[in-house]
Amino acid sequence: MEVKKLKEKQRLASTRHQINSLKKASRLAKVERHRKFRKSRAKKNKLLGSSAKLQNNKMPEKLVKTIRAPKEFALTGTDCRDELISFLKRIKYHLGNGCYVELCFDNTDSLMPCGTLWATTKLGKLVDEYPGKLSCTYPVDDIVEQLFQHIGLLSKLGKPNRRQEINADNVKHWQYVTGVTADDVEKFKELLHSISLKEEIRTGLFESMSEAVTNSIHHAYPGVELKEWNMFAQLREGKLTVAICDQGVGIPNSLKNKPELKEWIESRINRVKRKHDTFLIKLAIESSRSQTRLPHRGKGLKDMLEFVKNGTVGGFLVLSAKGAFSYNAVTTGHVKKDYKTSIDGTIIEWQILLGEEHGQ
Repeated sequence: MEVKKLKEKQRLASTRHQINSLKKASRLAKVERHRKFRKSRAKKNKLLGSSAKLQNNKMPEKLVKTIRAPKEFALTGTDCRDELISFLKRIKYHLGNGCYVELCFDNTDSLMPCGTLWATTKLGKLVDEYPGKLSCTYPVDDIVEQLFQHIGLLSKLGKPNRRQEINADNVKHWQYVTGVTADDVEKFKELLHSISLKEEIRTGLFESMSEAVTNSIHHAYPGVELKEWNMFAQLREGKLTVAICDQGVGIPNSLKNKPELKEWIESRINRVKRKHDTFLIKLAIESSRSQTRLPHRGKGLKDMLEFVKNGTVGGFLVLSAKGAFSYNAVTTGHVKKDYKTSIDGTIIEWQILLGEEHGQ
């Protein structure tokens, strides 16, 4: 009886040993397979990374990242603003990681002046920063395609123009102007001469617009020679719309860095307000030199706002960092809003009604 128990015990021990041996062999085999897989993947990625050596300069599919553009290019609504900012951040992230990026405009069907100007300016900078790595599909929406072709965005992204004529009424009237120094504001004259206006009205508009841009880029690009700015402008059904954009430090940061304003901003009465970008934007627009001791600050912006206030139709909007300041000529009221997300630079949009008395 004892012999049988001993044999049974030995058999069980032998079985357990065999099972443990099989498990160990299985683990070792799994580790070896994983090691070979990682080695193979590293070798493959290294080969794919040498895209310049591939035949016909074809982009390896594994490195192409498709990013869908938002439905609406706008910066005044919280949701669409967040989507547009996230869209551009994702593009820069993948480009920075060595990927090729293809933009898909299938869902885009609404283009607001400020959001479109800001986004196309950012995309243009990315094209220059990562040459040959940013491409796109043709937009599904016809109006979107016409505008992207009209302002040259499609050609920047490597797509040939398909439209023989820009015929959409809400596209063909837009003028797109860009410059790299304050001296380029002279291009405004060419733009305004293409619009039928009385000479005194044209001169007043030019002075306000050029001063706003000159002051904006002067403060936006401290210590930088190339002071790039971009502008949309259109005269349609008697209403002039102008949107100006720079990619500088923004109005709030510009004011915070001014030694002349440090004591005034940090005063007890402004201690709470200074935390909000809208407070600093409003200060730049409405403050006089006696309050801020800043030369020229806000003069062009203030003139532009006065143009709007003198009419019954139109509006004025400034977006910079997390802040927004707007005035509506219909309601004769202004609105301030601070967003959670921040944009680079400053955008100014200006709308005024030019009645028949302003025409030639």
